[in-house]
Amino acid sequence: MKRIGLLFTLGVALLLASACSRVITPGSAAAQSSGQETSVAATVWAQITRQTNTADESSATPSVTPEPSETPEPSETPTRTLTPTPEIPVVEVSTGTNCRSGPGTDYLIEGAMKEGDVAEVVGRAADADYLVIANPERAGNCWLWTRFASVSGSLEGLAFFDTPPTPTPSVTPTPSVVWADTWQTWVGPAPLTLYSMTLSHSGTAITGSFDAGGGNVVTLSGTLSADYTYVAGTWNSTAGGSGTFEWQRKKNINQFIGNLDGGSTDWCGARLGASQPSPCFGP
Repeated sequence: MKRIGLLFTLGVALLLASACSRVITPGSAAAQSSGQETSVAATVWAQITRQTNTADESSATPSVTPEPSETPEPSETPTRTLTPTPEIPVVEVSTGTNCRSGPGTDYLIEGAMKEGDVAEVVGRAADADYLVIANPERAGNCWLWTRFASVSGSLEGLAFFDTPPTPTPSVTPTPSVVWADTWQTWVGPAPLTLYSMTLSHSGTAITGSFDAGGGNVVTLSGTLSADYTYVAGTWNSTAGGSGTFEWQRKKNINQFIGNLDGGSTDWCGARLGASQPSPCFGP
């Protein structure tokens, strides 16, 4: 930069010197010398101007045009698939209903639902009248009759439960109360006559006898009902009489009431210290 300033000052001085020289007559030697000076000054000025421009150009900081950056293409956002939460089916009853170990009244009662109760359905049955539900009273499942049930939610996808074996029916125990014994028995229209009668039975067949006095022995045979509470049969007398009878055991099991010949005569009995039934007639 100092060099440029020096040359610029020199050029200006030359021009001023040329301008301040005396008037020169054209064509004279002085005019020729002045022309040469002017030419030299012009040449110097042109060189100064060229160097100045060159220095300006060389000192200028070149501008850098930034290359355009690539705009990244947006990546595709994967579509999110929502898996619906399955609705758990439930059952409600409008009337109290037992819940059993299988589909039917042959199965044991495992629990029960009251009116308005709600329980989860866990399975289906081949018998459409039943559903398998979570036992509302204790751990495990049980089978609910759907007669009074209403289901909320879909049963699709629920497993079918196999029908469990039917429980082995329990053996009905032989009644502990038997007729075989010695009974005090009252027979006839009032006043009733007391006799001592002996009875025996095998299964549902019952037999017996008593001494009516005077060598007259009365024998009888009959059939017991399944629950051993009722007897119907016939009687015969060595004196030549015969007829029918029926007895009904009372709840205390040590008394019975009854009749002879279709209701024409009372016939009742008691044992083990029990008193005469009143009334005697029955059943």
